[in-house]
Parts: sequence; structure tokens; C-alpha cells
Amino acid sequence: MRRINITKSSHLLTETDYIEDYYGKIIRRDENGMFTMYTCINQEYLVQHCPSARRSNGILVDGGMRYGSWHGDGVGVYAHARKPWEYFKVNDGWAFVELRMHGYLKRVKSGSRGRYVLKSDQTVDSYGAECPDCEVTSVYFMYKSAPPFVTI
Repeated sequence: MRRINITKSSHLLTETDYIEDYYGKIIRRDENGMFTMYTCINQEYLVQHCPSARRSNGILVDGGMRYGSWHGDGVGVYAHARKPWEYFKVNDGWAFVELRMHGYLKRVKSGSRGRYVLKSDQTVDSYGAECPDCEVTSVYFMYKSAPPFVTI
């Protein structure tokens, strides 16, 4: 998987010292200034093209996250501040991905609490471009609905 550069970021936004999860719990950056975040994704997009992130071939194939297209509060990587276990349902075809992200997060204005976005530069060229400021650290599946390549 593509590694994050912990010493520098391409973002121009102000770093945040802490974020809040869905329940209002304060989460502070780790010793390297990073946050551990989580995003839900259709399992198929782990290994094949995602329509909202043109130029993608899949998170596991590309080696990391890509910025999506315009969504909610802009172009970026959207993530939850906590593990979203309640989104798992047997055979729903979803996984969630654990991400390590730079502290340039912006709270998403709408939707559930505890959601943040790591924004791109907001240009059309950033649609589907690699996000150098986060890395994939884990992928979680419900075993009963995991794709065959995971359960071998």
C-alpha cells in the first residue's frame, strides 16, 4: 500500500488539533500529527474502478485512496472519526477501510456527526487523483459477506 509522508502535506488548510466522533468524544492527533479515520466502501471498489473516483482501479490495486468527485462539502476523501460498526449488515457488500490521515480535516456540514473530509485542491484535475495525505492501514469485512479473495 502507498505510504503517507508524515513530515509534509500538500494541503493548504489549517491543521486541526482534535476531532469529535459521533458521540462527541474528543480524538486528538497521534504523536506524528495523524488521525486514524474510517471510510465505508462497496467491496467491489477495493479491486475495481469506482465511478466517483475516475482514474481509479480500486483501492487495493492503486495502493491507496483517491479523491472522489464533488460530494457534499467538496472534492476529497470522506471519513468517520470512529469505526462505523453499525453500518455492517450480513451480505450487504460493504467493507470499511481504516485510514491514517494528516490533520487537515474539515468537519462535514451535513449527514451524520463525526464525519470529516480531507479536501483536494477542488479543481477538476483532482477528481480521482491520488490522495497523498492518507494511507490505508486496514480493511474490515463481515466474514459471512467477504469476497472470496479475502477468505482463501
